[in-house]
Amino acid sequence: MAIATVMTPLRFFVVMAVLFAALALNFVPRMDASGDEPHYLLMAKSLWLEHDLDLQDNYAREDWREFRSGPTEPHYAAPRKDGRPFPGHAPGLPFILAPIYGIGGRLACAVFLGLLVAGAGALALGIAREEGLAPGTALLAGLLASGPPLVAFALHIYTEAAATLALFGAYALLRFGRGPWPTGFAAALACVLPFLHPRMALVSLAIAFVALVYRKQGSLRVFALTSALGLMIYDAFWTSVYGVPTALGAYGGVPEDAAFNPLRAGIGLLIDRAYGLLPYAPAFAALLFLPTPRPNTLDAPAAWRAEVALVLAILLPALLWRMWWGGQSPPARLIAPLTPFLALWVARGFDTARPLVRHLILAALTWSWALFLFAALQPSRLLFINRRARPTRMWEALWPGGPLDVALPDLARPVTADWWIAAVWLVAFVAAALVSRTVFKRARSMSGTSA
Repeated sequence: MAIATVMTPLRFFVVMAVLFAALALNFVPRMDASGDEPHYLLMAKSLWLEHDLDLQDNYAREDWREFRSGPTEPHYAAPRKDGRPFPGHAPGLPFILAPIYGIGGRLACAVFLGLLVAGAGALALGIAREEGLAPGTALLAGLLASGPPLVAFALHIYTEAAATLALFGAYALLRFGRGPWPTGFAAALACVLPFLHPRMALVSLAIAFVALVYRKQGSLRVFALTSALGLMIYDAFWTSVYGVPTALGAYGGVPEDAAFNPLRAGIGLLIDRAYGLLPYAPAFAALLFLPTPRPNTLDAPAAWRAEVALVLAILLPALLWRMWWGGQSPPARLIAPLTPFLALWVARGFDTARPLVRHLILAALTWSWALFLFAALQPSRLLFINRRARPTRMWEALWPGGPLDVALPDLARPVTADWWIAAVWLVAFVAAALVSRTVFKRARSMSGTSA
């Protein structure tokens, strides 16, 4: 507990930044870029060296060989209005990474994204302290926030680390900031998010809702003016590319293979063996058994409304997005930005939880970080990378020939048995949650009677 007492947000950030940088130095040189990574890196390289996003010459020269040894097919979206191909990925991350790529290539980009993940953990620790949580509980919040599933994106070139810190930072600025400057900066972060990924447009609207919730301590006028400027830039950029003021031009409109199956997506995002949240971060299952995690502060109602709005804004597009079940990426990619909010929610319930629940949370946290390090220290085994055509290698690596794969459903390519496995897990969760909440209410009632 002595470590927790002296662990300030700055010290936490430094420790985690050093850890992630050390892991990246081992990980990046020993593993090819995969999935969308080489395309984000190629966009950053083109922006830095050629100041454009016309990648035809880059693919023709096979510039991607700097990042991977195998063949790499172009990822093009719908053609621009002048007929030239346009990259099939949002340009926000490449714009951010372009100067960093110029400094140190792919490794520097990975180290930078590790800094963003460390920043999200440090910010969660700081918020927990602001809410009056015990030092050990605040440290728990930091470790959960910078841990799985978000931590996988400290080693891979995807948008999740940048989107998470932008979103969580905007929330912190609006909740704890005073005056026009924090409000304006939060609005600027909200404007950046749709450039990182089209599905983040809903998150930007949720940030505007948070600004409205905290309007008395900020400046709605500054937020509105900054947002209006950002919207003009956003529309002008996409109009210059596609002739329409929306990033959906990249898909020619709503994607044809969009899967409007939120039930399957919701279950899969929760417990799928490759893409699910809980197999890699089981500590968050505690939220099913803890009381409603509102902060114990004067602004508790406002903070709770703000957090729920932001969490829903992340979750709802993921329930309809077509790639959650088949994209080549680390686990829980589409919902990784939930990590720091879920971390705060678990931390708020930790101190008042029963000893058994606290021990289980700590055990689950240990499991998550051990699983991450197990994969991060073995880059060549590709334990982070999932895709629809190939099941995750993680569980086979942990227990060759063992039952871990059988115990978890594969909802990327479900057969009847997978639905039965998923049903068993869901029934177990619901039953345990009902029992836990009944015990909690009974204990609270008895303590009230004794008083």
